[in-house]
Amino acid sequence: MDHDKADQHYADFAAYLEYAAGEMTFQRYVQSAMSRFTGTLAIAGHVSHAIEYFKFQILPSAKTILDNVDTSTLDAPIKGTDISWVHDQ
Repeated sequence: MDHDKADQHYADFAAYLEYAAGEMTFQRYVQSAMSRFTGTLAIAGHVSHAIEYFKFQILPSAKTILDNVDTSTLDAPIKGTDISWVHDQ
């Protein structure tokens, strides 16, 4: 398999897992899949990608956390709901 295509495939798959992890119904299943995915990356010889993915899952940057909060539509409040208290904390 072409490494560039494999890298893109891994990145896309990681993004899907990240998006799905926010859904409470499937959170445990997805977190387990994310862990297995990290191992699969390492076994496939992509150890540096596995380490970076693991680090990102454990402790993303503050900017990433805030960006995800502001842009995620998953579990978003209904339009018109006052959530100003979230940003005031």
